[in-house]
Amino acid sequence: MLHRSFSSPYIDYCSTYVLDGVKYGYRICLITSDATYTKVHERVKPQLTKEQLELIHFVPSELVYQIDDEINDEVMMQRHLGFLRPIFKLGVPVRTWSEVTSSERKGNGVEVLINWEDKVQQEIGKLWLTSVCAYEGSQLSGPTMTALLRSHEYFLTDRELVCSPLYRNEESRCYV
Repeated sequence: MLHRSFSSPYIDYCSTYVLDGVKYGYRICLITSDATYTKVHERVKPQLTKEQLELIHFVPSELVYQIDDEINDEVMMQRHLGFLRPIFKLGVPVRTWSEVTSSERKGNGVEVLINWEDKVQQEIGKLWLTSVCAYEGSQLSGPTMTALLRSHEYFLTDRELVCSPLYRNEESRCYV
């Protein structure tokens, strides 16, 4: 796994996403590195009660995205959903923030990454779930970035949330 420190705006956005979710009664599942979780937790803890902090679940991203040549996307999807199922059983809406790096998808090309993203989007559509998938842009190749912009309705920069000009879907809420 590529160890890196996301910028302060990244931590700000993730913290705001968590705080807003808790405010509106969501369970939050942070699928991130320990370092990101620690920074976000430090940021939100002073603003939440003990009960509200219990709405936040942490899953180390390496447990979800760890793969080798023997593990296929279906196994990864079941692992991913396996972490979320107990949260869904609580009967409240869920927000996830998943921190994904291309190094966690080692040895696989853009096609495999996009295929994975498409499968995740299909599963998310069946669930009561709002999800953010976070990639560090400086670690992505141009073709990978273009493919991700085609498969995600929105993207987040250090300064703003933007509709992807490459995303095409009849159900899109994004008007560009």
